[in-house]
Amino acid sequence: MIGWLRKNSKEDNVIYSPAVGKLGALENSKDPVFAAKTMGEGFLVLNSEDEVYAPITGQVVSIFPTGHAYGIINDKGLEVMVHIGVDTVNLGDEAFDPCVRVGQHVKAHDLLCKVNREELKRAGIAPEVYVFVTNSDNFEFEYLLKDGYVDERKTILKWREKI
Repeated sequence: MIGWLRKNSKEDNVIYSPAVGKLGALENSKDPVFAAKTMGEGFLVLNSEDEVYAPITGQVVSIFPTGHAYGIINDKGLEVMVHIGVDTVNLGDEAFDPCVRVGQHVKAHDLLCKVNREELKRAGIAPEVYVFVTNSDNFEFEYLLKDGYVDERKTILKWREKI
């Protein structure tokens, strides 16, 4: 079907799971903006642990003040946002403990932050971790997995620049 991705893909042309847990499609999000892929192509993981990892290698270009969202851009211009939970923007910073800073270079699988899942539970927020490619119009994607149990080393997407 999309054989060029399988034959020519390099290790840096993949997006990994940002967490350990159950993989799901964006369309299943309770947030209508996320479900409509308004933020870009991507996926979600219902996190079963307290850690969130970098899904790509690149530079951290933004961290939301509460620590619930991280922007990473790689050397090929792929822009990824890792967003923890729905409506977490309303939480204070007690739910998230960032382990990186803006300007820092991260490798795929590096720890981005620790999550206080008990705090999320108290707020009635599912511990979903979203990955969006915010400039996805510039790329083509192949999903290697669409569901199942994953960890932070599992490859979810392959990508390449549109010609």
